[in-house]
Amino acid sequence: MVNQNGSIDSLFLTSAELAGVFGITASRISQLCADGILVADKLPGVRGRMFKITDSIQRYMSYHINRNNKSDVRDRLANAKAYKEELLVMKLEHEVELAEGRLFDVDTIRCVWNDVVTSLKIRLWAFPNTVADKLVDIKSQDNVSNILRSEITSLCGLLTDFNAEDFYIRNPDKFNDDPEKDTDL
Repeated sequence: MVNQNGSIDSLFLTSAELAGVFGITASRISQLCADGILVADKLPGVRGRMFKITDSIQRYMSYHINRNNKSDVRDRLANAKAYKEELLVMKLEHEVELAEGRLFDVDTIRCVWNDVVTSLKIRLWAFPNTVADKLVDIKSQDNVSNILRSEITSLCGLLTDFNAEDFYIRNPDKFNDDPEKDTDL
């Protein structure tokens, strides 16, 4: 360590001392010099290369900041490309499933659910009359509860026991189980 006038700006370190400050090897210091990242000075009366500490710290920090920024950009670009590839694969898988009949398009789903909701609505409007006929002569509260529970369960069955085949039968143009007749593929 050489200090020419007592200030930190004039503090010079050897390769080994600077390597200790940075936590790297002296050979790495030499490599950083060869790459132009660190600059060594030759001081009169001192043998070997000497590194001005303030300049060396600034240069080494700038090197790491720039390297990390470039690395971040490369990482983000690689992540974006991977995400784009993943989306493309998902889209292709979706198209295959749609073509194979394992998925349905939005219009088909909208039609099916419209039918389900319409059927449920019709049965809900008929519910009071249906239940009233069954409850006319019932005196026991338990029997009334059982009848109501049974009718409500039946209504809920429209949602839980939905069978897509019912829709296929009504819409043969949308669904074709015979691949030889399918002209779209």
